Amino acid sequence: MEQEILSVKMYEETKKGYSVFSGEPVTIIGEQVAKLEDGREVEQYLYHIDTYTAKNGQPFVALKVNISVN
Repeated sequence: MEQEILSVKMYEETKKGYSVFSGEPVTIIGEQVAKLEDGREVEQYLYHIDTYTAKNGQPFVALKVNISVN
């Protein structure tokens, strides 16, 4: 599903949390608001999985409801 990024906010201080699906610990580095193809706007976290390094070095993106913040 295509999305248009409306805004991005990077945190000065990261937050710790975990994925509600995998239970993996994550470090949240920012958030963004995106507009989906159907017109809905969704809030998303930008994060790194603590036990995994992405090959492209880019952060992962997840809906805020899918990440539990400590």
